[in-house]
Amino acid sequence: MRLEPATGGITLCEEHLRRTLADCPRFRAWCGADNQAQALARIHFDDLPAPEDGAAALSEDQIIALRPFALIETGKQGGYSRGRVATETYVEAGLLWIVLEENVPADLAQHTAALARKFKNTLGQIIAELLALAYEPDYLAIDQLTLHGPVRCTPETIVGEGDHQFAALEVRHGVGQQ
Repeated sequence: MRLEPATGGITLCEEHLRRTLADCPRFRAWCGADNQAQALARIHFDDLPAPEDGAAALSEDQIIALRPFALIETGKQGGYSRGRVATETYVEAGLLWIVLEENVPADLAQHTAALARKFKNTLGQIIAELLALAYEPDYLAIDQLTLHGPVRCTPETIVGEGDHQFAALEVRHGVGQQ
């Protein structure tokens, strides 16, 4: 199902973050995108897309095929605010999350330290690029990024979702306004 266009502050902030992430060269390389449109196709809001075959849930193969991907969500608490800074001027602030998820490459499946180092290097480059784009026109004005993870899935989760790892980026914007 297609999402309706972003029209309010909350969804426009999500869209700005999506565009900022899609224009990070390291994110594009990580997800195999040659351009912004391909990168945008790897970034989803709140959930993965529904199965195209009409099934109730994605199969393991479908989930594996979607990776690597990013999910963007508005924080459950403090996710969005709009505060007055002058007579008729308001500034937006809030908390967004980016969850980045990738399949574990077979050649690194038994090498925990090498797997973690590779993903952390990717995450570090994406963080640096997000901050370099922050405050540019049409991008989210990011004030602070905090990494949570990375975490590898549990052995029980591998069946049904495939072997994967993920990390979450806590993205704060308009920090002085909250």
